[in-house]
Amino acid sequence: MQVFSRHIFTFSFCLCCLYAGAKNKYTLSSPDGNLVYTISTNQNAVFYEVSFKGTPVIQNSPVSLLFKEGNFTNNIRIIKAIFSEGAENYTLVVGKAKNVTDRYKQVIVSVQQIQAPFLQLSIVVRAFDDGIAFRYELPKWENASSFTLLQENTSFSIAADPLVRALLLPNYTTSHEGVYSKMPLSKLQEDTLVDIPALFEFQDKIFLAITEAALTDYAGMYLSKPKNSTALVSKLSPWPSDTTIKVSSSLPHRSPWRVLLISNKMGDLIES
Repeated sequence: MQVFSRHIFTFSFCLCCLYAGAKNKYTLSSPDGNLVYTISTNQNAVFYEVSFKGTPVIQNSPVSLLFKEGNFTNNIRIIKAIFSEGAENYTLVVGKAKNVTDRYKQVIVSVQQIQAPFLQLSIVVRAFDDGIAFRYELPKWENASSFTLLQENTSFSIAADPLVRALLLPNYTTSHEGVYSKMPLSKLQEDTLVDIPALFEFQDKIFLAITEAALTDYAGMYLSKPKNSTALVSKLSPWPSDTTIKVSSSLPHRSPWRVLLISNKMGDLIES
């Protein structure tokens, strides 16, 4: 999955798209069927989970975004979902193959606040054979030409207690260089800032890497384990002049991809 590239891809979509009427649960599978992404609502909040070959990798994880204009936390509902299939076409600089076509399945899930001002956003999810990528797309809101994001708080409730290999950072302004730490996820100290990509190794030889791609006009993502929680949560680099603000930009807007690379072989993550 060539989502790491900052280059513009040429997307070739299938002519047929399936529109699904609003309900509270949708499932998206990779082309080979091994990866399954599920998004659902419960008590007016949105959650997602990911499994690989039938094994849970990411358990029920909440999606929570807080804007100055309003929040998408526990007051939202799914209003529609549109399924499609497509491919990313790109050229490799080195390697045996030059022109590569990477197939994926996609769902665009539109959510809306259940109370005024009834703001909407879309969660775009793509399932490849070697990973899952999702991003947030903000439309043009009524009476608003820009937005201010205070917190993203995408959650990654990782199943079981995998071994984590990651670079632990003292703050947001570092060189991103250092010795990687290796420990069970349960031993990761609370509120420690984790750089990405971060690698997780499960006992049944499943490897997961969390990273991001297409970072443009948006704050960089880190991970952290909040107090009294076993999940990891996204932490965006704050503005130096106002740490309450993470992103301020014009509408419409798209976040970077939140990327989950998953395989039975660690080397496959490098080749992805």
